[in-house]
Amino acid sequence: MAEVANVIGEQWHIKGVDAGAGEGNMVEIAKQAARQLKCIVAITGEKDVVTDGNTTYTIANSHSILTRVTGGGCLLSAVVGAFIAVADPIESQERLNAVVEALAFYGIAAEIAYQQTAGQGTGSFQIEFINQLSLVTPDIVSTHSKIAKV
Repeated sequence: MAEVANVIGEQWHIKGVDAGAGEGNMVEIAKQAARQLKCIVAITGEKDVVTDGNTTYTIANSHSILTRVTGGGCLLSAVVGAFIAVADPIESQERLNAVVEALAFYGIAAEIAYQQTAGQGTGSFQIEFINQLSLVTPDIVSTHSKIAKV
């Protein structure tokens, strides 16, 4: 959130890679950034927000343990890249859907990994999370995704 707000000139507390506290509506800042930058914006948090400035989705899949694992954001960027790489480059709705699906997939993998390793610590979670990224299927995503159009 902090990075997106900063890029478009909105005030938000930034401390390293942590978003920190801030004033403002995450959905509205994401929409403003997408319109201003003419791109798809994804902001992760308790609920993720993905928007192209016109159409906006929230994704409520994930687990807070991801915030305690180094490299989670970098890995998410790679997953989003893989999903968007197979989307039609001309169809803007298809690209937006790919980003939404990537965040749901990633969050579901985290949820399942946490269920498998509850109480074992972040190291066990991290290994199982990598496992789940290769095991989660489209059927699992369609039955477990918590995607809402805003």
